[in-house]
Amino acid sequence: MGSDTAVLHLLDQLDCPTEDRLHTVSQSEQVHLGPRRELWRREVQQLVRAHRGNVDRYVSLYEGDPGCDMTRVRIDPLDNCRLGRVRSDQAASLLAVELVFDRPLSLGETQPFRYRITDGTGGECTEYTRGFRYPVGHYLLQVYFDPPALPVRCYRFTRRSAHAPRHHVTPIPLNGYHSAHLAEQDASPGIVGLAWEWD
Repeated sequence: MGSDTAVLHLLDQLDCPTEDRLHTVSQSEQVHLGPRRELWRREVQQLVRAHRGNVDRYVSLYEGDPGCDMTRVRIDPLDNCRLGRVRSDQAASLLAVELVFDRPLSLGETQPFRYRITDGTGGECTEYTRGFRYPVGHYLLQVYFDPPALPVRCYRFTRRSAHAPRHHVTPIPLNGYHSAHLAEQDASPGIVGLAWEWD
């Protein structure tokens, strides 16, 4: 994720508190790469639980690949949310998006929702990561590759922080549907991701 300063600046523009009022119970992401090896689309299905009362929105952060045009990134709420305010930082390739629920959640209440981010404006994408500030019950990441642009290697890895070296690097096979995936049960705070290489 971009610099801490850029992230905090975007969150401040949305009056978003730095402490999490929502914790992720489970999250599933489908990431699609296009024919130029670019990150084309990301679809997220998420279940969150309110750790404070009167929470009515979730803020999602999106980091584009180098060369992306934040003015052309599209956000589509799909289920159980609507689009709120959107703020971007072109220099940091960051976007902060409010996804607003139909009503405020009570303490302990859960909310499922789904949304899609379409980009396709950046350069070659060679990894996708997800960071967790708190433990997550279940996380699934599926990355789909365009058939003419299949990688020769895929692997799973973890990181302690955004700029730390990769750890626990494990090869992941590409299946017959041109995708690779990782599944994490009881994911710990930190970063998990998939990376791939072309010869």
